[in-house]
Amino acid sequence: MAVIPNPRGAKNPAPLKEPLKSSPGSSLKRKISFKTDPNKRQMVLGLALIVFAFLCVLGLFYFLVDSQRMNLEKIGSLEGKMKNLELEKEKVHEELQEWKQAPPKPISVSDIVVEAEKMYGLGQQNQQNGFLWIDRQADTYIVTLGVLNGLKQGSFLTLYDGNKKVGKVVVQLPLDVISYVDFVNNDVESLAKDYYQVAIE
Repeated sequence: MAVIPNPRGAKNPAPLKEPLKSSPGSSLKRKISFKTDPNKRQMVLGLALIVFAFLCVLGLFYFLVDSQRMNLEKIGSLEGKMKNLELEKEKVHEELQEWKQAPPKPISVSDIVVEAEKMYGLGQQNQQNGFLWIDRQADTYIVTLGVLNGLKQGSFLTLYDGNKKVGKVVVQLPLDVISYVDFVNNDVESLAKDYYQVAIE
């Protein structure tokens, strides 16, 4: 420690103290104490967990908002499709009502013949023999001859079982190559089969 010379009659001042120097080990001790301090570690860990939880909540919130947006878009799309289906249903219903209210179109025998001639050959047109089908449950009788073969309402056909004549039918509604017929004198009661040959009289 240095001593400053004192002039005559002056008192010696107090000796100067050198500044305290921090030793290198003190900062190392503070660092080690920070790492080893359990309270500080728990505080840092708690802050990290809070930040992580906040990020998770934020992500979940975004997912819910996005799902809600997609659901709203799907609902809007389905509502649009339902409106289109309702409009189509109303249109079909209106067309059906118009069709029901329209007067029936008369059947033209000449038109049937023309269309049948386009579809069938001369062999079918020149056919004079056919078959009778008896539908007993529906009480309906159909022959495989029609307008194309020269039949018209009131035409008569003879029934055959092989070579044996077994009855007679009359045409009620002639179509192109088939006709609805009815039995003359209720001869159907005496017929056991469901199929018979017919010939135009």
